[in-house]
Amino acid sequence: MTTETGLKRVLVMTLGFIFTVATSVGISIAVIGRPQPLPTISKVAAAAVAPSAIGETKLITLHQLEQSLGPAPLDVVFDVDDTVLFTSAAFQWGTRKYGKEIVSAGVSVREEDLKTEEDRQKYREFWTKLNNGLDEYSVPKWIAYELIKLHKSRGDRIHFVTKRIFTGEEQLTALLKEHFGLEEIEPVIFTNRKAKVDSFKKVRATISYGDSDGDIRDSITAGARPIRVMRARTSVNVEPVHNGDFGEEVLMNSEF
Repeated sequence: MTTETGLKRVLVMTLGFIFTVATSVGISIAVIGRPQPLPTISKVAAAAVAPSAIGETKLITLHQLEQSLGPAPLDVVFDVDDTVLFTSAAFQWGTRKYGKEIVSAGVSVREEDLKTEEDRQKYREFWTKLNNGLDEYSVPKWIAYELIKLHKSRGDRIHFVTKRIFTGEEQLTALLKEHFGLEEIEPVIFTNRKAKVDSFKKVRATISYGDSDGDIRDSITAGARPIRVMRARTSVNVEPVHNGDFGEEVLMNSEF
C-alpha cells in the first residue's frame, strides 16, 4: 500500500467515524449545516473533563466572543494541531510507519530522548514529511474557518504557533495561508516541543486559541486571554485535556 493510499484510507475512516458519532448524538456538522448551540455544561456534566473545576465551565459562543473583543487590531495566536487542523490521519500514519516510541500525537518525544541514530533519523524524517506534505491530508476545522474569518474582518493580526519540530524547511505556512485565505502572514513559529510562552510574548499575543492544557497554561503565563478550542473526540492525541479547568473560556461547538 502506498503512503497516499494509506493516508486516504485513514482519513476516510476517521471522517466517517466523526460523522457517525456527531449524528448519533444529534449534533449537526458542516456538511449538513451550521452546528447548533450546545447547552451550558454544569459542574456535574463537566466533571469528566475538568475534575478540579469549581462552578460551571465558562462556555462562550462565537457571537459572545465577537462582542467581547477589544478594539482592533489585536494580535491573535492559533495553535495548529487539533485547533485549526484535524491532523490525526498524518500522526496515525506516522505511528504505524515509525512506531509509537518515535511518533505519538500529544507526547513530547524529543530527538535527544531516542536511543539510536536510526530512531533519530526516523524522527527527523517524520517531522520533515509532516511539515512538507502530509498536511495535504489534514482537514481544516470548521471552527477555525469561523474564527479566522472573524479576526480577518476586524483587521486583527493572525499568528500561528506550534510545538511541532522544525527540521529546516516547511510548507505549513503556505498551506494555512491557502486554506484560510490569508494574504500575508508571518511564518509559523515552531517551538520544537518547548513551551510557547516566549513565542506568545514575542508576537504580543492578546488572545490565544488552543486545544491542550499546555496551550492554556502558556497563554495565561504570557498574559494572553486563553480560549479553549475543544479537541475532537476522535483525535489520536490521547493526552488528557481539562476543558475549563484553568478558568478559561471554552468555545462552544469547537470540536468540529
